[in-house]
Amino acid sequence: MSTTKLQSLPEIPLPDAGAFAISPSGEFAVVCQTSSGKISIIDTRSGKILKTISFPRQPTGVEFSRNGMFLYVVLDRDAIVEFFTSDWRESKRITWTEIWTKIVADNDGGHVYAVSPRGIDELDVARLEIVRSFAYPGLRNSSALNSGNFLCVVTFEKFIVFDIQGWGAKLERKIESGSLVEIDPGRARAFVGQNLRRNVEIYDLASGDSLGSIPGNDIVQGIALTPSGSLAFIISYEGANMAVYDVDGEVKKIEDVSIGGDPRHVVVARDGARVYVTNGIALKVFEVSRV
Repeated sequence: MSTTKLQSLPEIPLPDAGAFAISPSGEFAVVCQTSSGKISIIDTRSGKILKTISFPRQPTGVEFSRNGMFLYVVLDRDAIVEFFTSDWRESKRITWTEIWTKIVADNDGGHVYAVSPRGIDELDVARLEIVRSFAYPGLRNSSALNSGNFLCVVTFEKFIVFDIQGWGAKLERKIESGSLVEIDPGRARAFVGQNLRRNVEIYDLASGDSLGSIPGNDIVQGIALTPSGSLAFIISYEGANMAVYDVDGEVKKIEDVSIGGDPRHVVVARDGARVYVTNGIALKVFEVSRV
């Protein structure tokens, strides 16, 4: 029987390291240094910072298009900026004045979907305009994840599967203190953080039925899954650690990994070989292996 092990690799010092994204190829990490008003582009193989881009407003989120050709940066109550990843040159920017926005990009970079406390907006990047909107007051920050033709979002009281093609809610389930959601597309599951309950509830995307939960003692700050959906990595506000769970059937805790600082964001590379975590001090890197 194989055992999962995490090996700590050299971390990359980055003051105020927060939200970040890993390119589809795994070659680049782009990290928001929000209070400094900049993003850093990092070569994940060497750990070197390739470029730093400064903005007049604070960057609060980043996202790659699924083909990796474009990067999108959310500037707080100012704009969504598109960059070419071939040379990190700015391509376009769309005026965007909403706070706490999470974006999901389509495959070719032509459209992005913005989730904010007012609802869901589809933005046509080429035409620099909002194509359509769906009012849904109370959507939470960091809650929009792509799963095929659907967005999964949460409010404080609801878990929602949103149909992009039909442009409406496909499924709603009552939850308690929803804060964020991560998707396991291969097994059609959603992992929903519930802050007051201090746990992660697992839902079936088709039926909305609960499949179980991951207990915890702290408020969940981030959730990431391996591509196979077999492992979950959960960071919390308190304790400065990352809990690793086997979720391939019955939920089993594998280990706690010390993160230090103030854990903020966690992402698994598309090949599942690495886990990245920011803690306000650095971008920490872990190699995942089966022994």
